[in-house]
Amino acid sequence: MTWGKATDAQLLQVLHDTHVSLGIPPFPTPKSARPLVVTKKSNQYSVRHYVDVKVCRPLSWNLVGNGASYELCGHIWYDEGKGCLEVQDHPDRNIHVRLIAGTCFRFECPICYRKTCAREASRISERFERIPKVQGSRDQSAEAPAPGLGRPIHVVVSVPEIEADMVDGQTLSCHGGKFKLKSNYSMLRRKAYKIAKKAGFKGGCCIFHPFANDKMHEDSQEEAIWDKTKEGVDLKWLKGYFDEQDRHVSFWYKRPHFHFIGYGWIEGAGELHESTGWIVKNLGVRESVYHTALYQLSHAGVKKGTQVVTWMGCMGNGVYYKL
Repeated sequence: MTWGKATDAQLLQVLHDTHVSLGIPPFPTPKSARPLVVTKKSNQYSVRHYVDVKVCRPLSWNLVGNGASYELCGHIWYDEGKGCLEVQDHPDRNIHVRLIAGTCFRFECPICYRKTCAREASRISERFERIPKVQGSRDQSAEAPAPGLGRPIHVVVSVPEIEADMVDGQTLSCHGGKFKLKSNYSMLRRKAYKIAKKAGFKGGCCIFHPFANDKMHEDSQEEAIWDKTKEGVDLKWLKGYFDEQDRHVSFWYKRPHFHFIGYGWIEGAGELHESTGWIVKNLGVRESVYHTALYQLSHAGVKKGTQVVTWMGCMGNGVYYKL
């Protein structure tokens, strides 16, 4: 039998059999312990720049799953599969075979991004698992305490409005007599690293979110701007527009922020906000590194030439082997 394009029901069954969660987006918010330090939520921006996240922007930021798929993405080979032929060892004496769906493992693919997010979340969790744990501890999971580092926490570092435009564009710089175009985003991310370290974050992975999703309040103090017109918009009309879209499309607006999963003890977030304008929120110790990463990846920012997940501090690629 030759392969053919799978139906939605067939593809969902294959994804279920391969133990890949089908809840993206959004995943249920992972449970966590009570935050150690949390700064009060404030009206940091004067404008809410609403965007239609279903419109693909080839040269700018998009959400995962908002690109183009390949021809074989999602196809099932009905005459091939993975399984076990050792019938004598099976309780029911049957051959167990699992069908295989074609997967490109690209974050921008609307068909394969679920598997891609699940695989990347597994890699993040495995990296935490490989770190030596406290001596005498039987728990060797990613969430177990590491000597001198404690348990993994989740920290959000939000960019102030005055620097939000740095997520796009390039800057001409000169090094050693040579001119070079440098991404503004790379400089913004480097500054986010510094802010996180000043607050007490020692190292971990970083996932960037160019957009935020929140409930729309008609009495909001922020001015509402629609991305397509670059002008002010009536919130009642905007609500009607989003209601006509897919159920996963909600009130997304430009609000760049960085999610960090790693080790640290957050202190002085209020003083940092007063001096820099950046907001640092400690969302507490993680009960599951995998599910936290999976949820954050489900609506992460994707841009050509930019990594979705980066590592910094004591878990950076250059120093991780020392742990």
